[in-house]
Amino acid sequence: MSDTQDDFTPLDIPQTILDGSFSGLEGADRDAFLDQMFADTDAEALSGIGEDIVAEIMLLNENRSPENVDRMAQLASYLDVVEAEQGRRAEAQAQLDAAADDIASRFAGDGTEAAEDESGMDREDEDEATASTENEGEQASAAETAPVEAAAKPSGSGLAKQLAAMAADSHAGNRVESARPTVLADAPAAPTAADEALARLSLAEGSVRFFTTEDAASSWAKGIETGQEIGSMEQLGLVVWGKFRALQGKHPQGVKDARLSLVRGTIDYGERALGDDFAHNLQHFTALRSDVTTIVASGGSCAPAAPRYDIYQLVEPRSPVEDNLPVVGAPRGAIRYTVPPDFREMRAGIQVTTDAQDAAGYGSGSGQAPPKPCVHVDCPEIAECVVSTVSWCIEFGNLTFETFPEFVAYRMRDIVTNFVSVKEVFYLNGIDAGSCLQTYDSAYGVSRAVPRHVQMARHNYIKRNNMDLDSRLDWYAPDWLASAHATDKRNDFSEGVNQMPSLADVTAEYEALGLNVVWYYDSASGEDQSFSDLCEDGPANEYPTEAVWYLHAPGTFIRLDAGTLDLGIVRDSVLNRTNDLQIFAEQWIQVCKIGLDSVKGISQDLCPSGAAPAAAELLTCAAS
Repeated sequence: MSDTQDDFTPLDIPQTILDGSFSGLEGADRDAFLDQMFADTDAEALSGIGEDIVAEIMLLNENRSPENVDRMAQLASYLDVVEAEQGRRAEAQAQLDAAADDIASRFAGDGTEAAEDESGMDREDEDEATASTENEGEQASAAETAPVEAAAKPSGSGLAKQLAAMAADSHAGNRVESARPTVLADAPAAPTAADEALARLSLAEGSVRFFTTEDAASSWAKGIETGQEIGSMEQLGLVVWGKFRALQGKHPQGVKDARLSLVRGTIDYGERALGDDFAHNLQHFTALRSDVTTIVASGGSCAPAAPRYDIYQLVEPRSPVEDNLPVVGAPRGAIRYTVPPDFREMRAGIQVTTDAQDAAGYGSGSGQAPPKPCVHVDCPEIAECVVSTVSWCIEFGNLTFETFPEFVAYRMRDIVTNFVSVKEVFYLNGIDAGSCLQTYDSAYGVSRAVPRHVQMARHNYIKRNNMDLDSRLDWYAPDWLASAHATDKRNDFSEGVNQMPSLADVTAEYEALGLNVVWYYDSASGEDQSFSDLCEDGPANEYPTEAVWYLHAPGTFIRLDAGTLDLGIVRDSVLNRTNDLQIFAEQWIQVCKIGLDSVKGISQDLCPSGAAPAAAELLTCAAS
């Protein structure tokens, strides 16, 4: 540390900063902390504290002892709190300005907004004139919101000005440079808004040779043209601050930050500038390598490789069938339900009798009407549905479980994914067993063939069960069919199609047919609709030529849920002998058909070729 440090009194850091009380605060707690911390600190004093913190950090930086580094870290934490309060006050002022602009805009239609007032000042001049009073408004606002019991807080001690004066005496120049906001030695006791903006420009003097203005700056600053050179840092600060004031409070709703190019700086690298000459560039690289102060790579690394404990994983549980099936609780492990009778059985009790037949009487004689029939209703069939058990269990060594949690989590996700997959196959097996088989031949590509098949099956189902024509049916189809449908649409150029439809587009096509679409991920046993083969060398898997799908009214199948047994981690004497543990759970489920019929449709001879029927001869209308 410099021997001049003893001439200064270190800044008093509040104990709450040293304790780290501010770092974890958010929302109202954060605001309350700042209210109490800076209740009696006005804007000028707050700015002085920030300048003194930066100055002391730069002084401590001259001697990076462990004690000084700790002190620098504490000062940096204090500066973060100061800047948080400054930002909070600026945001509050911006909200007030926005509210004022909103009120003023209601009276902007009288033609006076562009006119000068009686004193001859236009809107921009007024902004400049009121900039110096902004700190006074912040002081009043802070005084109004100060807590009753808030203690007085330290203000700036002038350390920055003292250090700057010493720097001016010891070497040429009049600023203390810093990686944090630059402190100006000649800053007045009561800094203006432009001075405060300039004091926070983190530009090391001498590294940037000159600035030139851009269009945005020339459109605001009077007498400034695009491409004009900025002669001083003070002038640059005035341009930046003036543009900020001109735009303050005029951002659209929700915009919190705006980046506007005002000036462009040019850095002069001198002799180290590279060009198109290879020999010239090589000379500079050689000089850099020979510089003992330059760090360059030399040889391979001798350090042990760092372990990576996380494991790449893609799988995730997929349960579209389970998610779509209506759930019925089965606390006793089974349900009894009435099998729905065929509504056509009641037709035997219906008869049409003509007037002549009624006059001739009822009997077996000529012209007589047969006796009016009546259908006798027998008790319906009662069926039972009993749950089945689906369990999973995984075993780890105790030491692995305790020391490699990433691996444990990986394998747990794997077994849960397989558990869900087994249940999906179980549900589809139940739906498959309760459906009647119908086959459909394909004449064209997938996108033309399958919609025709499903629409035929849907209309047959509605008519067969005497349903409303607008009734929606559940349609379970393999997810690869959606991909094949999209590919077929892409290959069909009969109508100039040149884009691949998305999954949502394909789903919407089938939903427009009156279907509740469920793209199942796995498939019923033996149906081979899931594309689950391992990646191996050789020809790629083609789309299947047959699509197995299921169609029925919603609620035809339900899912029984009798609960779950989750034992969690299991340790017993047998496992302890091998130093192992198990994690075990099981679920009692079943799929029950309580509705009428369900169709298992198989669309055959499918190919996403884009095949379409040939164009027919257009109808010619006769002349009138």
